[in-house]
Amino acid sequence: MRKALFITCVLCVMLSEGQVVALTLTLDGVLNEWVGNEISNLGTEPAPEGGSYTLLAAWNGTNLYLGVDRETSGRYLGDIPRDNDSFFIAVDTDGIPNSGAYSDGYGIMNFNGPLLPDVVFYYAGSGGWYERTVWDGFGWLWAGWTSANQYYGWQPANPNDELIPDLLAMAPTLSGAHELSVWAWMTRENNNWVEASWPRGYTGNYPVMNAPVKIRDLDTRLFMPHDPDPVLYEEDVLVSDLILSWGIAQDSLGNIDPSLYAYKLYIGSSSNPNPVYQATISSWDVGTRRASYAFTTASKDETYFWRVDTVLNTSQEIEGDVWTFYTELTTPQITKDPDYQVVEAGTTAVFSIIVNSPSTPIYQWYKYVDGISDIMLSDGSGISGAKADTLYIANVNLMHEGGYYCIVNNDSGIPDTSAKALLGIKRKIAYWTFEGNNADSIIAGSPVSFLYGDPTFAPGKVGDG
Repeated sequence: MRKALFITCVLCVMLSEGQVVALTLTLDGVLNEWVGNEISNLGTEPAPEGGSYTLLAAWNGTNLYLGVDRETSGRYLGDIPRDNDSFFIAVDTDGIPNSGAYSDGYGIMNFNGPLLPDVVFYYAGSGGWYERTVWDGFGWLWAGWTSANQYYGWQPANPNDELIPDLLAMAPTLSGAHELSVWAWMTRENNNWVEASWPRGYTGNYPVMNAPVKIRDLDTRLFMPHDPDPVLYEEDVLVSDLILSWGIAQDSLGNIDPSLYAYKLYIGSSSNPNPVYQATISSWDVGTRRASYAFTTASKDETYFWRVDTVLNTSQEIEGDVWTFYTELTTPQITKDPDYQVVEAGTTAVFSIIVNSPSTPIYQWYKYVDGISDIMLSDGSGISGAKADTLYIANVNLMHEGGYYCIVNNDSGIPDTSAKALLGIKRKIAYWTFEGNNADSIIAGSPVSFLYGDPTFAPGKVGDG
């Protein structure tokens, strides 16, 4: 099967041609060389079975470099369904609003615009092969497979991916572009469920991506506000004495840009995601080349979106990227849902969850009815652990079949609800003895049997069937 990965490129005319910096890589699955001002950290996303993926990127006007740190995930790119991953990248080669494809062509990811992909790279072939497709204005044209300039991590000693897609071969007009607009995502091989995405938040079945993240060449990256702290998508950020900081406009030698006058800071939250003006910052630390702002009104259990715009000495304002971080939680978080159970009648069914909670968690298990009149469970009559992280149902029978879930609360008063797990009791659903020339199952409720032709019953081991 074929899939796609998108990265969209937008020409940036803000700066003159900058120096070309060649990132020297040893394609070996070890990311020690992925350091320095050229590297953009596009964020860390959770992996489906624990651990995480971190996407690193660089662009120098000639080559696009991608590093996927998957060391903690225990997963690798490849062709084994579900056990391996597939990684996708896309490219908007013209920067024209609403010009390109609204879908990756394989039914996995969709795009809302206005920027849309024109070139697709798909990383998941066995042995390190990947394929490319190009949008011709009407549909996707397949550009073939290649194994050039890539390394798929495949063992704990060399677990990471290092990828240099042949972008200019697909889109030569991008040569010298200062800025790329990027979408990327990860699925399990042969599965349309998106497990992780960059930008964050577009997971599940057939998500629709909006604005991309950006990869810039060295000069452009250092001119724009960069390297935010908290880092992109950082979680559990402490609100006490919280300082927001970022790298200021400078050249590759660290010289502060003489046109820099000030920065304007904007902050939004989950209740109002559009960043609102907070302050103008006109001084910074010349030693660290960083500016900062004391965010004294930050709250716990919150998602913040912040943006830093550059003000030049000509009064021109240049809009920056929107960065996201998550403050420390006081609410409980269910990190593992209960598993489905299929057990023999008379045995014990066990449902268990795992919870992270800053204060003592309070558990309550329920049996699902219709989402409105669900049954709150209590200990007794074979049930134990109704108010614990593990529920036991002893001596199960058909009356116990159904869905079970847990609601967890704590001192915050804001509960979290687990997924519903089904309980099934093993039993015969049909059994044909053919006794007395009877072609029907002897189990009540079985489907009716239909005979075709004129079969002859003969004596058998059970009886006269």
